[in-house]
Amino acid sequence: MLRSPVLRLVRKPLPTLVRTRVRVSAKSKSSKRPKKESQSQNLVDYLPNTRSNDWISGFDTVTSTHYDTLGKLSSHSGPLKTIEGLQDIIEVALFELTESIYKSDFKHIKSPETDKKHMKFTLQQLEHDITNSLSSESSLQPVTLSHLLLPTPQTLPSTLYALLHPTPLITTFFKDIANKPEDQAYYLLEHAFKNQLTSISAHLTSPQDLRVDISNPAEWYPSARRLKRHLILHVGPTNSGKTYNALKRLRESNDGVYAGPLRLLAREVYNRFKSDGIRCNLITGEEVIHDLDEFGSKAPLSCSTVEMVSLNTDFEVAVIDEIQMIADEQRGSAWTNALLGVKAKEVHLCGEASVVPLIRRLAEITGDKVTVNEYERLGTLKVEKKPLMKSFDDLRKGDCVVVFSKKRILAYKAEIERTSRLKVGVIYGALPAETRTEQANKFNSGEYDVLVASDAIGMGLNLRIRRVIFDDHKKYNGNRKIDIPIPHIKQIGGRAGRFKVAPSGNTSTGAEPRNTEKDDEDDEAVGYVSAFTQDSLDYIRQCMAADTIMLKKATLWPSDEILSQYISEFPNNTPIQSIIRKFKSEVQRSSLFAIGSDSDILSMLEVLEHVRGMLMADLLRITTAPLSPRLPQFNSVLFEFAASVTNNQTLTCFDFKSLDFSVLEKKLLTIDDLSLMENLHKYLMVWLWMNNRYPSLFVNRESAIDVKNLIEDKIEDVLSGMNMKKLGGKAK
Repeated sequence: MLRSPVLRLVRKPLPTLVRTRVRVSAKSKSSKRPKKESQSQNLVDYLPNTRSNDWISGFDTVTSTHYDTLGKLSSHSGPLKTIEGLQDIIEVALFELTESIYKSDFKHIKSPETDKKHMKFTLQQLEHDITNSLSSESSLQPVTLSHLLLPTPQTLPSTLYALLHPTPLITTFFKDIANKPEDQAYYLLEHAFKNQLTSISAHLTSPQDLRVDISNPAEWYPSARRLKRHLILHVGPTNSGKTYNALKRLRESNDGVYAGPLRLLAREVYNRFKSDGIRCNLITGEEVIHDLDEFGSKAPLSCSTVEMVSLNTDFEVAVIDEIQMIADEQRGSAWTNALLGVKAKEVHLCGEASVVPLIRRLAEITGDKVTVNEYERLGTLKVEKKPLMKSFDDLRKGDCVVVFSKKRILAYKAEIERTSRLKVGVIYGALPAETRTEQANKFNSGEYDVLVASDAIGMGLNLRIRRVIFDDHKKYNGNRKIDIPIPHIKQIGGRAGRFKVAPSGNTSTGAEPRNTEKDDEDDEAVGYVSAFTQDSLDYIRQCMAADTIMLKKATLWPSDEILSQYISEFPNNTPIQSIIRKFKSEVQRSSLFAIGSDSDILSMLEVLEHVRGMLMADLLRITTAPLSPRLPQFNSVLFEFAASVTNNQTLTCFDFKSLDFSVLEKKLLTIDDLSLMENLHKYLMVWLWMNNRYPSLFVNRESAIDVKNLIEDKIEDVLSGMNMKKLGGKAK
């Protein structure tokens, strides 16, 4: 532990305030020390001013311990060499911070609730966190610029440890701030302490003092609460017709909105309405198409992604698809906000039966009426008795092999096409959505005989699959392999049973083609689920027969408007991370709501804090951009895009250095080449998202769309057979 006897001081009650000064010399350890008090003594935290070697005593006198450390520190020079030396430096810096507390140096950032007691407790926690982390070097992480600009208790140990071996980043950063290691450590500790102190101040702010009642999200949307809404659930398994019936009601309405989980699903419904002569708007994050009449009035119906549903427009009917996503850690809050806030007389909710109890509980706080319509599967779903045992000889037209790795998906495609006459399409999450749709269309039309796909097929795409074959029943979750959750197995397996053989197409070796109308009808009605191994098949059989797991909580995150109002209730300069922690602490007490994963938002905030002069409204808006922190150019793309907004720059997509268009000239010979192209497509989609929100700054949309289409064509060419032998490895 860093805490040493020097942190413990003896409180000696005196009638008047006395300042006792003790000079500590590095060369002489026999300096005068205050007498120990023989009476009972109360121990309190206190620090010396090491820069002047003055002890500030006040009511306190110093115990006679640890003078050696102070002597060594006062004569310290040169780079740190050991953990012990670093601990000495940290110890003295903590002393100085405690002295600052007693001198009320931090009164400008504390609230009435954060008295010296809380401040000292915060400092003790900071010391405790540093001690634990420094005791285990394996837990330390590489230091980034954000760690130096905004030190936190989580990043501080790694940053302090880096002072042992300064990198060019650290040397450059401290060039005009502090040269000595003890001063560098003090700087980091002071800023981390201030940030943590502000966080404590935010945490101690009484919820009753906030105008936004964060504990009751139903009250975030008073306009919706004034309506007598009717929540109509359409629940059932995959392929039960639940969404069809909800859309039928939407068609009949005078005005309404469809909210889907994917932009391509929204576009599919949009195209369906348009082809039937129904006027309709399309509104997604990346694309907005208004259907205007001769008077310039918009169409009364709209199809959108759930994140883009207007909560300020009155509708007769709203359809929210895949409502079970309300509990999803990543995106569930969009469903929660849409459900709580949409101003529609009828709100049709389509999804799995697992969501029914949760919706009933939510309706109790919103005052809405609830009706539940249950649907049965339109065909039979059977789990096969025997596995395929990794044999491609048994693959048939209409099969879909489900694989949880992009590399293995491409390897399966290459090997199946090499060992049989079957043509194979592929679908996985990293592909552009347009490419996934094209691959699905080719499979449905019979141009592809077999599909090899990830769990991306579980939602959104309309696929005519005869049989779903699981490559494995385990999936890597970023840390380790875990069993695929029961609801996911059911959702993916439920995709089987929509198969209808096209008049043309190949069959595998030895298989007889099915081309009678009766066989088509049979295949349409019956779906099959299988696996390559017995273990996986046994697990899948258990999952398919398992009872429905009911959802318990709705994922919550405030909209930009609500969050802006919530932030305004805190003192100026309160770090937004502190406000988020406060919000999380409030929601954690709820039995109805839960905070999902906020790692993406925090990663974005970490980057955006370095964009000088950014308005809060822009910051909150940009944190909702569809940009994953796991992408290799995440930091540079996000920073450049945000800086262009703050600096009011008018730029095309070609003006951003973080967008490397040289990959367009490459031949796609490896999986890495393909990944570069897929990532560039993702960055362009974010650029289009920014263009929708800042059209006067992100200009020349047409060129960006041309490049986007070019990327999709190049990826489609590769997946259609070009260079697949080089891209694919071994599947088994």
